[in-house]
Amino acid sequence: MAPIRGVALSRPSVQLGPFIIYSPKEILGKISLNESDIDLYRLKFLNELPLIEIEVSAKDEDRCYEKASLAFAKFESVCNYITGSFYNESKVRIFNQNMPNEAECIFIADGEVTKSIKQVHHYNDVSIDEPFYQDSNRGYDKIWWWITNAQNDLQQKILNSVEWCGRALVDPDTVKALLQFVIAIESLLQFNEGSFITPSIVSHLSDSVAFLLGNDRKSRIECAGYIKDLYAIRSKIAHTGIAVVPSLSLHTAHVMCKRVVTKITTEAPYNSFSNKKELGNYLSNLKFG
Repeated sequence: MAPIRGVALSRPSVQLGPFIIYSPKEILGKISLNESDIDLYRLKFLNELPLIEIEVSAKDEDRCYEKASLAFAKFESVCNYITGSFYNESKVRIFNQNMPNEAECIFIADGEVTKSIKQVHHYNDVSIDEPFYQDSNRGYDKIWWWITNAQNDLQQKILNSVEWCGRALVDPDTVKALLQFVIAIESLLQFNEGSFITPSIVSHLSDSVAFLLGNDRKSRIECAGYIKDLYAIRSKIAHTGIAVVPSLSLHTAHVMCKRVVTKITTEAPYNSFSNKKELGNYLSNLKFG
C-alpha cells in the first residue's frame, strides 16, 4: 500500500482494475496500531490520507517495491488522463506528499531576514469512486486492467498513449506538454517507429487521424488540419526554441489524443485488433477505398 493524494472517497473503498483505494478510516479498521510503538506523525498521516493497494509477487522485497512503484506510476498517469481538463485543476499523486498550496520564501537583505508565503496553484481532489472512472463507453474500465495485464501489443500501445497524455495534462511546461501530446498520438499511429519525423510521415499521421475520426470529407479535412498544425508547432519547438505554446493548441492536442484513444479502445473493428500493423492496414484500406 501507498498513500495517495488528490482523491476523495464517499465510500470505504473503490476498486479500479487491480488497484483498491481505501479511505483512511477503512484502513485504520483493517490494521492494528499500538500507539506506544508508532510515532504520532505516522498515526496522523494514516488518519488523513487514503491508501492505494496493488498486489504484486516477486522473489524479494526490493523487486516487489519496484513492480509496485511502476504500477503506481502508471496508475497516476491513467488517473490524470481520465481526470485532466483544459483548466488543469486536478492532479493525483502517489508517494509524493509535497503538493502544498503555499510556497515559502526567505529573503535576506541589509541584515534583515523576511519570510514570504505565496499562494500557488490549488488542485481539487477528484471523486475517484464515481462511476465515471470506470466508464465502459470511454474504455476506462479496460485501461485500468491493462496497467498490469495488457494482453497484446495494441493494448500496450494504447496504455502508453494514455500515459503520455496523462503526463501532459499535469505538466506546467506548455512546450513539454505539447510534445507529450504529440508522442501520445505517435505511439498509436506512427507505424515507422524509430524513423525521423518527415513531411511524408506527418502527412501519413494526419491522414490516419482523419480517416479514424472523420465521417465525411469535411470532418476529415478538419482532423488532418489539426494534426498538421500540431506538427508545425512541434517543428517550431525543435528549430526555433519557442518557450510557450498557445493554450488553444494544447486544448486541441488534448482533444485529439482522447478521441483517438477512445475510438481505438471502444469501437469495432479497432478494438478487435491485436497490433499496430493491423490497425495501420485497416486505416490504409479506408484511405484508398
